[in-house]
Amino acid sequence: MPLEGTNPFIGTENKLEIVNEVKLETVVHQSSLQNAINHMIDAHPYEEPAYDIYPLGNEGKKYGVGRTGVLKEPTDLRALCEHVKHVLDVPALRVIGRLDKKVRKIAVLGGSGEKYIHAAKHSGADVYITGDMSFHIAQDAEQMGLAVIDPGHYIEKVMKEATKNYLDEQLKQEKLEVVISNSNTEPFKFI
Repeated sequence: MPLEGTNPFIGTENKLEIVNEVKLETVVHQSSLQNAINHMIDAHPYEEPAYDIYPLGNEGKKYGVGRTGVLKEPTDLRALCEHVKHVLDVPALRVIGRLDKKVRKIAVLGGSGEKYIHAAKHSGADVYITGDMSFHIAQDAEQMGLAVIDPGHYIEKVMKEATKNYLDEQLKQEKLEVVISNSNTEPFKFI
């Protein structure tokens, strides 16, 4: 019942109103919780929406955004750079760290991974392979003793065939054709 002095969304002042309600439940990651609450409050027609927050005890499987691996035998950073250039078919790459440094544990993140240098270092990686490293982040990695190989952002091209194969398998009942784009989106020229 909207009390005197209110501006009800449904009903009138001092008259009991009975309406159907909808209960909505969702799972929201902790990092997005405040944003979800703010949007819910903005969308709610009343002055004060009712809501509860229950922390979940089940953590679920954590995948992360990259991968780490360990080489069978340590190699120097220069040799690893040459291997990366060959495997990813890039004419050049950028590298941070001593080229004679022995490396064994590698962290890899395709695309632009500069904001994850601390996670790469925390994982125990000797070298981090990622793209789009900016100047100051590169200095931070160097100061931490984390070698970085930056073959560029476009190295994600190596995922095209595997993605096509996955989609072909998932969509075989639909009889859809998956085509790999031959467009080169690499804006940089190597001279």
